[in-house]
Amino acid sequence: ANNYNVQEYKDNTCMKEKAILRNKNLQRLATYRPRDNYYFEHISDGPKIKPFYDIDSYASSKEELPGLIEFLKSAWETKLSGLYPKGSIAVASSHGLKDDKHAVSFHFVISGYETTMSELRNFNDAHQLYADKRMCCDNSVYRLKGGNMRLLFSKKPGSSRKKIPENYKSGCEFQYHIIQSNNFTNFEKLALPNFTKPTVSPPVSPVSPVSAVTVIEKCNKDKFVDLLNQIKPRYEY
Repeated sequence: ANNYNVQEYKDNTCMKEKAILRNKNLQRLATYRPRDNYYFEHISDGPKIKPFYDIDSYASSKEELPGLIEFLKSAWETKLSGLYPKGSIAVASSHGLKDDKHAVSFHFVISGYETTMSELRNFNDAHQLYADKRMCCDNSVYRLKGGNMRLLFSKKPGSSRKKIPENYKSGCEFQYHIIQSNNFTNFEKLALPNFTKPTVSPPVSPVSPVSAVTVIEKCNKDKFVDLLNQIKPRYEY
């Protein structure tokens, strides 16, 4: 049987921590759609997971919201398709008002690959996925000691924004949106693509120019005087 670490929250308090042994129980939670639903996957370092990304931003106005949504979705689908060429990318969103601001929120989960939290953190760092602030990747979700990520159709306590699938929407496809990886939720378990950290060459000390030196072999006085007489003056005074 597959075990899933799922927690139920309300008013910022963990109400129930479930160890779900049957896949259909997880399906019921991940596809159940009441008005108030607060189910979260608990993700920590050690157990196998799929690569996942949480994208959060704000539009400066309601009119700019559609453009920002389209930009972030397209940019991340392109980037993740390049990083994970053999994966299937599940996309969910929870856009809406947050603290009177127009929030844009995407959740990407890549099936076909399997990793751990610490490996994924290193992979993301190597590819500098947090460097471009326009991409709005939230790196706080990669907590080694554990953190919570919403299941589909769930809200955060105190929020009206529900996590909605944008693809893999049918009840038999919900597992594409599950981060925890096992034989039921992940059709293939490829390791993260090979990556190399950029190497930094050691600084090279500047080489001072070496003046040409004429070496005169040891000779007697008469020969030495003869050599001096052969030297032409460089300047005329």
